[in-house]
Amino acid sequence: MIKTQLHHIQKAKLQDFTNLALNYNKIHNITGAKTQHQFAKLVNDSIFPLSFLSFGQNILDVGAGAGLPSLALAIMCEQSQFHLLEPAGKKYAFLNYAKLKLELDNVQIYPQRLQDFNSNIDFDLICSKAFCSTSQFLQLSLKHCSTNTQILLYKSPHSLEQESLQYPYQTYEHENSVFLLISPSS
Repeated sequence: MIKTQLHHIQKAKLQDFTNLALNYNKIHNITGAKTQHQFAKLVNDSIFPLSFLSFGQNILDVGAGAGLPSLALAIMCEQSQFHLLEPAGKKYAFLNYAKLKLELDNVQIYPQRLQDFNSNIDFDLICSKAFCSTSQFLQLSLKHCSTNTQILLYKSPHSLEQESLQYPYQTYEHENSVFLLISPSS
């Protein structure tokens, strides 16, 4: 577990989230994780950026899937508003179910793809886990960036592209994951 202090209510909600996802997954296949241990590792990866990043008011999660990282982060950052994009019907249904069951009032879910999403919200952070290539993601997400927006990509070491990015970035590593934090307006 990462060094972030977890309040007992947050721990309970993260465990409830894990149970919801695994039970739902038995029927609808929303994640590759099949055990408590596997899903707990994904949750732990999801909240790891709290150790190096302050989350702002509005966060956009692109391709939210089974709610990682956004639902785990929404549990940890109740003061932030999370906007989740998920066009796949069974995953969109799960996200709404989990939002209701976990009483996450700071979560909004949209059944849309990034290319089709229109919003006038100034996002502080745009995040994604394994959505597409870094360059393609940047191209699609720039229209949602304001002056101070940062982009956080959850990558596996194998998927981290050896391309030169035209924007300043930092990488962080945790277990078998790499986190790419990009500042497109710098």
